[in-house]
Amino acid sequence: MRKWLLFCLAVFCTLLLSACSRTAAYSAEIDGREYWIDTDSQTISDGLNTYTYTFSGTKDRYTMEITFPDGSSYWWSQSDGSGHGGWQDELAGGYQNVDGSALCDAVVMGLPDPPNYALIVFAVILLAIGVFNIVRPQTAWFWSSGWKYKNVEPSDYALVVYRIGGGVAAIIAVFLFLQAFA
Repeated sequence: MRKWLLFCLAVFCTLLLSACSRTAAYSAEIDGREYWIDTDSQTISDGLNTYTYTFSGTKDRYTMEITFPDGSSYWWSQSDGSGHGGWQDELAGGYQNVDGSALCDAVVMGLPDPPNYALIVFAVILLAIGVFNIVRPQTAWFWSSGWKYKNVEPSDYALVVYRIGGGVAAIIAVFLFLQAFA
């Protein structure tokens, strides 16, 4: 039984880790202009110019600085729906027609959403209940129905139903984990 439980845990961890992916390059269209963002080299290209950027934080809370080809830079700080920023210096060169906030939006569009922690907690609880029902169906039966009766044992059918229910709950929990990180 322990080998089976370890096997299930290994499969679950493999599925959970396979849900983690990172996009190294993507394109985004902002205000009718196409931008190509390379997250490995931290560059943004519009086909004519290449801009470098630094980014720290998550999609909801971040600080970003974009350096234009002439050396001027635009910065933006975002925190839970509101933000502020602007040009580092007054020397915006010939790039004033390129909106720094549009470049920030292009970078943020490709970022993954933060995980849904409430869904993760629910999935952990559901997985624990499912594994418990698989491993200890007699105890699960007693906690749900057996305590009402005196000197009664669960039927084989009831134990099978608890094991199947536990398996279904564990499978649903894996899908919820994948959904929380998607």
